[in-house]
Amino acid sequence: MIPIRRPLPAQPLLSFPPEQLAKPAPLPTREDERPRSTALKVLLFLPLVFVFCLLGFAAYAFLWSLCIEYLLHAHRPLKALLYLLPFSWSLYACGGSFWMAYWRGGGIVPGAGEWKRGDEEARIAGVGVKREVRGFVEERAEEEEGLLAAEEGGGRRMLQVKSDGSVRFCRKCNVPKPDRAHHCSSCRRCVLKMDHHCPWLGGGCVGWANYKFFLLALWYTGVLGIYSSVVLFHELVAFVGEYDDGFELAPISWALAALLGVIFGVAVGCFGLYHLYLACKNRTTIEAMEHPTSLAILTPPSSHPSHSLTPSQRRRLARAARTYNIYDLGWRENLRQVFGGRKRWWEWGCPWGWPPGDGQTFPINEEHLAQLRRITEEVYAEAAAGRHEERTYELGDDESSASEEDGPVRRA
Repeated sequence: MIPIRRPLPAQPLLSFPPEQLAKPAPLPTREDERPRSTALKVLLFLPLVFVFCLLGFAAYAFLWSLCIEYLLHAHRPLKALLYLLPFSWSLYACGGSFWMAYWRGGGIVPGAGEWKRGDEEARIAGVGVKREVRGFVEERAEEEEGLLAAEEGGGRRMLQVKSDGSVRFCRKCNVPKPDRAHHCSSCRRCVLKMDHHCPWLGGGCVGWANYKFFLLALWYTGVLGIYSSVVLFHELVAFVGEYDDGFELAPISWALAALLGVIFGVAVGCFGLYHLYLACKNRTTIEAMEHPTSLAILTPPSSHPSHSLTPSQRRRLARAARTYNIYDLGWRENLRQVFGGRKRWWEWGCPWGWPPGDGQTFPINEEHLAQLRRITEEVYAEAAAGRHEERTYELGDDESSASEEDGPVRRA
């Protein structure tokens, strides 16, 4: 018999336990992700293969056809070198960032997936899913209660809870959800600081562990596309004007690579600028699109049910949550949370390294937190006052109706 987890009492979102030193969490690996069959892995890897094929074609058109076959043979080595150096670094950084974003993965919540891993591995191997899991279920249930009790008793500083004020717990992964973590329905795992699911990264997610590489891949793709298209178009026009039959002799690979550079450079570059804006605000795509009151607003006290709020009061809470982002520490510090600290700033643009922290707890803007607490208390106090006036008005109506009914009896 599978034991039923007892519900825990609701806790306010901003009622914090005392700070304690937590043990550093192990760095996530791709081994924690969902087991997949070989055929599915190959199918999901095809979009990333397409990306590297485009990069390979750009390298052929720019490095080999333009710089080596044309400029070096035309005795212009200095111009070829000046073209080659920026392109080579952008090409390496772009390809390396795409690969690291795929290889690193978004970062799976520790323990997520162990609940179903045995059944999934059995299904992939064709053995079946009927396994003896009763002991494992009981062990995980005891561990779940222990983790939730530790968090309530003063462990990790949890700021996000469910709408009813209880601790966020993923029943699919059977682990408590850290702040900013979400369950991906495609990966079937909880991802640390999940941004979105990206099919271009081998069917994986963009999250805490690979968000830096995802940003670098977007930016370097924009830089590489625009830079290569400008140079190739310039050299293509010069080639056509230099020879009598230049239009017929011009390499078609230059024109095709320049056209692809414009398309992908502008489209992906604009997408990268949007994510730069989100990084400067310390928001994920999920946090920017979902209702903000589930992230940073006090859960209603037991005496103030949330359904008693008027639409205008709900809008006021939503505006406050968007205005006072509790994770916004200023654009410089926000970018350090993605790319790294001050000491190794020169690694910010390189496709290696880890972001600071463990992906489960994040620095908080205490001033914004205090503002949210004040506004939330004002809203619920206003709602309580409105209910009190409504209750008084109803009691007054009841007394007046009762006096009207008793009047004729007294006269009689």
